[in-house]
Amino acid sequence: MSLFNISVIVLILTGAAIMLLSVRKTKDIFSIIQKPQQTVAWIRLSYLMIFFFIGYLVAAALVFFNQSELVSSLTGLIFLGGSAFVYLVVRQSIITLNALKEANNHLEQRVAERTTQLEEKSQQLTEKNKELEQFVYITSHDLKQPINTIQNMAKVIEEDNQEHLDDLSKEDFKSIYKAIDRMIALINGLLDLSRIGKQRKLELLDVNKIVDNVQSDLKSLINSKNAKISSEQLPSIMGSSLEIRLLFQNLINNAIKFTPENKIPEIHISAEENDKHIKFKVKDNGIGIKEHDFKRIFDFFGRIDTSIEGTGIGLSHCQKIVTTHGGTLGVNSEFGEGSTFHFTIPKQATTLLVES
Repeated sequence: MSLFNISVIVLILTGAAIMLLSVRKTKDIFSIIQKPQQTVAWIRLSYLMIFFFIGYLVAAALVFFNQSELVSSLTGLIFLGGSAFVYLVVRQSIITLNALKEANNHLEQRVAERTTQLEEKSQQLTEKNKELEQFVYITSHDLKQPINTIQNMAKVIEEDNQEHLDDLSKEDFKSIYKAIDRMIALINGLLDLSRIGKQRKLELLDVNKIVDNVQSDLKSLINSKNAKISSEQLPSIMGSSLEIRLLFQNLINNAIKFTPENKIPEIHISAEENDKHIKFKVKDNGIGIKEHDFKRIFDFFGRIDTSIEGTGIGLSHCQKIVTTHGGTLGVNSEFGEGSTFHFTIPKQATTLLVES
């Protein structure tokens, strides 16, 4: 056999190997295309490629056995079939691409419809929240007047009958005043909650100064409990001065209040940063919180220990303040060992303000 025939056989077998590789690659298309009609079309093309593969092997055998006339005839058939095969591949590719384009357009339409629905739901939720906040504000505001009337009438009755009141009656009046004060505190708490996030001024805040001011405000409580409050160097943040101050005031006040009488309250405030946010921590050595109460304590009136005086709104305030600043609030605690309240403030707005 001549060197020329050997070269022809090598070329034919190389073409056969490429065709076989194409058959294997076609299987990958089956896994991508999910429409049955397109899958069937590509299966038929793979069968045609196998037919060509066999044709290449036959052509190589004919060259090997020097069957020149048959080789010429088979070569013509292979070229004709190859042209038809290329046409079918191009045609089927166009059909498949159009089907994929149609599916993509359908998916984009579904996404657009879903996005529109979510925007409508979000708008409805925003309107409902505004209505709820307005209702809370109006209701709380309207409740203050009758409560004040009751308080004033109780004082008038007590003063008018001061000479005739025994010790039991005096205790009853004290209970009335205490209940009225608690009701006023609840109403004021609801009013404050409805105002959070409204008409506030965002500015760059020195959190160290805010914590110092809060300690000054709580000086009487801190001294009465001999509380020890320490803090690390805290970073500045972008936020509402009034709200961030209220946030730390509630957390520190709770840390002191929920410390057993036989313990000296110890509170440590720290912060850590990453690329996205600043995370503040307020750690105490108080009574701690059971794990199943971790979410409940942030609910309205979510008090877990009614023996300790309070309205149950403070942590709801904290939750809303942190949320309206774009952060999250949570707690880690072990019952009987103390708690660590932690909240995040986004870093991007703060960084931009510092750079400007």
